[in-house]
Amino acid sequence: MVLVLAPLAAAGHPAAEQWTVPRTPDGQSDLQGVWSFATITPLERPSRHAGRHLLTAEAVAQENQTAATRASSDRRGALSPDQDVATANTPGPRVG
Repeated sequence: MVLVLAPLAAAGHPAAEQWTVPRTPDGQSDLQGVWSFATITPLERPSRHAGRHLLTAEAVAQENQTAATRASSDRRGALSPDQDVATANTPGPRVG
């Protein structure tokens, strides 16, 4: 079976071409595409972690707990309406 499929696979793919990063007109990396916020990992390091090369295990555990609490609809009952709106409109703690 492998001998039958090998020529088909080789015939359908030309030699690998060199890929280059797409660039904007001003030369910056072109980051267009579909972005998902389905992760707690931010695109950029939060300013509260500026100057820190690594987070301790305890800091990571706290960040993860805070993110889990923010993602939970159960926590909304304990918040005032102002706190709820502020939490929804403020980026939450994330490990980055």
